[in-house]
Amino acid sequence: MKESDLRKYHRYLGITLVLFLLVQGGSGILLSMEELFDSGDTETRELPGELQGHRTNHSGTEVENGQGGHGPDKHGLLGRIHHEEGAVWNLYRILIGSALLVMLFTGTAIFIKIESRLKKIGKEQSR
Repeated sequence: MKESDLRKYHRYLGITLVLFLLVQGGSGILLSMEELFDSGDTETRELPGELQGHRTNHSGTEVENGQGGHGPDKHGLLGRIHHEEGAVWNLYRILIGSALLVMLFTGTAIFIKIESRLKKIGKEQSR
């Protein structure tokens, strides 16, 4: 594939993804910082009926066992972006991840083409 085509695809995909990657990366950083500095005082308590086996976190929100106090309900919109289950959210994360991989491959291909061109120019100048 020609370098000009690679650059064009890489540029347009990057422009399309920038907002999504900012939201995904920025919210991930905020969630990680919140969880890093969180007091983590999640306690188990017995609840009646269908709620048995649930826990409450330090803010009193009920959390399913196994989630460790993480999930869509704990962090609001940020939690939904990163933890919400369902086909739409899974598809969103798959598309973002796949597009990021395409950006990685096209960027690497552009870098290799530039380096080979520079080496070729360097060899021609040394003659």
